[in-house]
Amino acid sequence: MPTTIKWKQDISGDWATIANWDLGRLPNAADDVTVNTTPLHTVTHATGTHFAHTLTVGAGVFAVSGGSLTILSSSSFANLLTISAGTLSFGGAATAANFSQSRGTVSGAGSLTVTGVASFTGPGLLHTGAGSTVLKGASTLSGPGSQFGLDGGRTLENQGTLTLTGSTQLLLGFNPFGTALGGATLTNDAGAILDLQGSGLAIARFTGATTFTNAGTLEKTVGTGGVSVGVAVANTGAIRVETGTLVIDDTLTNSGAGTMTVATGATLALAGGGSANADAFRVVGPATLEFAGGAFSLGPGTITGGGTVRVAAGVLTINGVVTVLGDFIDSDAGKTSLASGSTLLLKGGGSAKAGDLTIAAGATLDCDQFKFSLGAGAIGGTGTLSVNAGELAVKAASTVAGFFEDNEIVSGAGTFTITGPAEIQGKGLHVGPGVTVLQGATIFDVSNFGLDGGRVLENQGVFTFGSGNIRLGHNPFGGSQGGGTLRNDAGAIFDIQAPTTIVGSLGTVAFENAGTLEQTVISGVSRIEVALTNTGAVVAHGGRLDFTKAITGDGTLAVDDGATLEADGSVDGGLTMAFNGGGATLALGRPGKFDATIIGFAATDTIDLLATTATRAKLKSGDRLAIFSGADRIATLQLAGDYSGATFAVASDGAGGTNITVTGGPAPHGQPAGPPAHRFVAAMAGFRAGGAGAVEAGSHVPPAAWRSMLCPPGHVHFA
Repeated sequence: MPTTIKWKQDISGDWATIANWDLGRLPNAADDVTVNTTPLHTVTHATGTHFAHTLTVGAGVFAVSGGSLTILSSSSFANLLTISAGTLSFGGAATAANFSQSRGTVSGAGSLTVTGVASFTGPGLLHTGAGSTVLKGASTLSGPGSQFGLDGGRTLENQGTLTLTGSTQLLLGFNPFGTALGGATLTNDAGAILDLQGSGLAIARFTGATTFTNAGTLEKTVGTGGVSVGVAVANTGAIRVETGTLVIDDTLTNSGAGTMTVATGATLALAGGGSANADAFRVVGPATLEFAGGAFSLGPGTITGGGTVRVAAGVLTINGVVTVLGDFIDSDAGKTSLASGSTLLLKGGGSAKAGDLTIAAGATLDCDQFKFSLGAGAIGGTGTLSVNAGELAVKAASTVAGFFEDNEIVSGAGTFTITGPAEIQGKGLHVGPGVTVLQGATIFDVSNFGLDGGRVLENQGVFTFGSGNIRLGHNPFGGSQGGGTLRNDAGAIFDIQAPTTIVGSLGTVAFENAGTLEQTVISGVSRIEVALTNTGAVVAHGGRLDFTKAITGDGTLAVDDGATLEADGSVDGGLTMAFNGGGATLALGRPGKFDATIIGFAATDTIDLLATTATRAKLKSGDRLAIFSGADRIATLQLAGDYSGATFAVASDGAGGTNITVTGGPAPHGQPAGPPAHRFVAAMAGFRAGGAGAVEAGSHVPPAAWRSMLCPPGHVHFA
């Protein structure tokens, strides 16, 4: 059984003074020690190495200023326990009403619980060993250069309010007096507050396994400077940055009901990676949430508050549907990666270099309502960049695999290349001196789409024009700058699948086709109301395809059975116009300006001279079809093929114009030729003014021979 030994008098004194003890000796490991003095007295352990089984201190102050005192079992301090040097070791549970430490060591496997005020100040503070230090009241770590080391697996558990001020440091796995054993745990319990009011490095890890668990509130208050936490943080409580900057240099793992709030003007910088759901963050603008290093996994939810989210370094991976209500900025050293099936919805605009973004298959980066600036590079992955009712400002050459836009603006001087599928719908505008390049399959269903400010829309894939109109040199949102070019490259297909319109408005506008421009709609009229430069192929497969302006170039024009191709302006002689399969119509608004070579004009095909009255059509030398109104020649059309047995007829089109048809001649383009005609009718009424308007010829008589057969040699002029 332990022996009880008591402090003999109500006076201050030293533990090592024998006269102060009632048994006339110093306490030892088998003694239960009791010290009862008034609050005015202090019992001090200053030198030597001593032990006690238990220690009970009453109203007086108990001070350790040197040496080593070990309490093997429980202990209690009803007033103030102070340590200024030396070592106080607890083997069991210890409680203190108040605690002050300016230097020295608390050690042992037991626990020290401070129920009231605790004060830590000084450069050499150490709590070590497998035990714990529990702070239940108002505690402070203060003083210039103060370092509080936790080592040897020690746990510091805050259950009250612990405030770190100035340049103080709480160091895990650290021994300020020598070689560290390593390992420590910092715990901020539910309902507790750990308030970082200082600057610089506040909490850090050194040796061994270290953890920081926050179930209460970790907050940065006071001052505009920065403070950092250099230990892994597991947060199920609240992290609050009220002023200045809080940097977490190690991993942050947020789970459960954990939240992180950044007040106006403050910054939370996560520099060590980690994980959290987006709905754990509230960033009150103009506050900043900064991903500043490491790999951070951001799960579903909304980052509320309207502040800025910045990816300054490391990799931010988006998992699930994440919404950002404020600016989203990916700077030079940062990378943002959207995992497969995820969505990053940006409600406040922002910026990023394309080369710093990865959008995996099935993922979407959705820029909604505000302006998002895209810098140079290629967006990795095969996912989709989407812009809805906002603006994508392309600052430099950039590339993306998939693209969707709805009621939005693409602007800037950079070339924007979509290598895969694209969908453009609603009211839209591409503006500025840059180029939008479509290399994949594009679905284009718009109400009103403008190219303005010299913008070029360049198709290199398959462009399906499903509805609406394209206006070159036009801003559907107001304030047109003028100028715009629509370009269909060699090997590309521009497919008009519904009655649509392409219009030139303000400034220099152009439509350049080097690929295939086709209309596949069954019925209805599509109008190209801008000059076309055609070095490729234009095909009207169905409906009516109307070109109201000039067509230049050296490509081909073609019209299929049942379709109409209309040319209202001039058409260059370097072009070829083909009738494909019979039953097709070529409608000419200015037949006298149609210089293209016509091939395949056959029975059931029609050349419709719009708003033009013709009385006869006459085949001339070189397969030129001369068209007259009375005695006046109104047009000459260049044909190609063997029309030596053909008859050309003119008739009203019922709308103030004239239809020209042919009987005989070549078979419909692309079909086998029929048996040649063997008749030659010399007395052709069409050779005189006012004749019947038809020409017949035998297939074996060349056109040049007609003149010598019908007229004697001499001064005869054939128009």
